[in-house]
Amino acid sequence: MRVGVVHHNIRTDQGDLADPKEDGPNVELEFVFKSFQPLKLIGAPRPYVMASANTQGNTSVAAIGLAWRWEFADGWALEPTIGYAVHDGEKDIPLGLTP
Repeated sequence: MRVGVVHHNIRTDQGDLADPKEDGPNVELEFVFKSFQPLKLIGAPRPYVMASANTQGNTSVAAIGLAWRWEFADGWALEPTIGYAVHDGEKDIPLGLTP
């Protein structure tokens, strides 16, 4: 089980990386399960399910998928995933950075 808090709209010295109307932290909960025999054919990924709820009533997300984990140094790992996610946010927001 993993629990975390993430924040929308990280600011940089070039401005916001996204539209500033998404605000407030998201509380995340993720369950990562042990791999099972049929998945060994594709490198033994671990199934996961994740939910991320925005504390200000903005975009929340739920996802399921598979995660591979490769530990490459003491305390360091790479964990690529593939899956399916749904969200309750807007779909038609023009892409662009705010200066």
